[in-house]
Amino acid sequence: MLNVCERGMLIEGLAARVGAQISFAVEGRGINYAGSGRVAHRTGRNAGVAVDHWRGAAEAIRALVSDETELGPRADAYFSDWSL
Repeated sequence: MLNVCERGMLIEGLAARVGAQISFAVEGRGINYAGSGRVAHRTGRNAGVAVDHWRGAAEAIRALVSDETELGPRADAYFSDWSL
């Protein structure tokens, strides 16, 4: 995962077509969230995912995109699972 915000992510190497609906999991130290969205654009090997829904509390999602988690500074998060 190259970038993440409350409304989207940029994923390296995600081989899904533009418009594909996906479910996903994002993990890292103090981070374990799931959600759903769609591939909004592609740039070479990278895919921009527009997040339609995060499964989790709003404060948990804000922790994902901030510099701090309950366990201290945020570790790198990664796109751990996805399905079409």
